[in-house]
Order: sequence, then structure tokens, then C-alpha cells
Amino acid sequence: MLKNQPLESMAKKPVSLEIASYFEIDDEKITGDVMHVTDPKDPCEDVPVTIYWKDVERISIETNDSGPYGTDVYWRVADSENAMMLPGDWPDAGKILDIAGDWPDFDHDAVIAAMTCTKVKSFVCWEKK
Repeated sequence: MLKNQPLESMAKKPVSLEIASYFEIDDEKITGDVMHVTDPKDPCEDVPVTIYWKDVERISIETNDSGPYGTDVYWRVADSENAMMLPGDWPDAGKILDIAGDWPDFDHDAVIAAMTCTKVKSFVCWEKK
């Protein structure tokens, strides 16, 4: 998967949009299908991705201004190879906080700030040190 690639590289390489079209969360891992674009003219394909909690390097919340009618909160969980953006309005998304919320240095204030934000912004909740 590509992360933070310049726009000009999108036409030359497959691009992960990181948004999960399906996911499951358990105490060991997050498994899901991430939308993946191989050609801007063709439809997206879903690529299976698994991120183990033990390998997570960063958890953030991405907000946008599409609420209250659209999904305006996404949890972004990343390891060194992949990232997944999980819609915050999906029932299982709360499991992220249930699992990672007890980790040392997890920033609960960032979660509160994100949940009250109505702008396009990123809130880092936890980063591996």
C-alpha cells in the first residue's frame, strides 16, 4: 500500500484509498478490505489487509465537514506497511477505543477534540515510541 504519495505518482502506481469497505476487530487484529485503485478510469478493487495490534505504529482520528449527513469521523490505524480508515459510525469502530484506550500514552483528549470537530483535521491519539 502507498502512504502519503505525491499526486503525480498516482497515475503510475496502484493507490490505496485506505478506507475500509468491510472490517472486523478482535483482541489480536483488525482485518478488512481496503479500497485500492489501479487505474483512475477503472472501478476500485478491495484488497484484504490485516493489521495486528502488536504492530500498530499510529492511531489517529480523521475528521471532515460532511456531517451530520455523511460520515465525518474515521479512525485511521497504521502499521509500518498498511493503514486502514474505519468509519467512526460503524458499530465495531468503538472497539478501537476499547482495545487501544488502555495503552500507555493514549490521548483521550484527542478523541474528545476529534468528536467535537466539524472541520477537516487529523488528531493523533497514539504513536509508537
